[in-house]
Amino acid sequence: MRQRHQPSEAATPARPRNLQGDVTSAVDWARVVAECESRFGVPSILANNAGIFRPNRVDSAPEADYRKLIDINQIGTFLGMQAVVDPMREKGGGSIVNICSTSGLVASAGVVRVDAAA
Repeated sequence: MRQRHQPSEAATPARPRNLQGDVTSAVDWARVVAECESRFGVPSILANNAGIFRPNRVDSAPEADYRKLIDINQIGTFLGMQAVVDPMREKGGGSIVNICSTSGLVASAGVVRVDAAA
């Protein structure tokens, strides 16, 4: 009877991992990048995919909703890039992919549309 070959842990392809953090927090970004480096090495890719949409009218949108949208869609993207750019540069390069919704390309009457800025 033949034995099935079991690949070693080193030969097994890496499975995706989810490291949670608040994208609006530079402290959380630093923690997540440090955890990534300790588990897997310097990140070679960052995919910024966090984003929200608040369907508010410009004349009635609460300032807090608008600020939260900006913090997540814009500031969070910026902080993510800022957190990985130096480690990637020291490693010799990497890729940063910023993903945004196509809804930012379409006008909606009376709706505050800053998701295009993400």
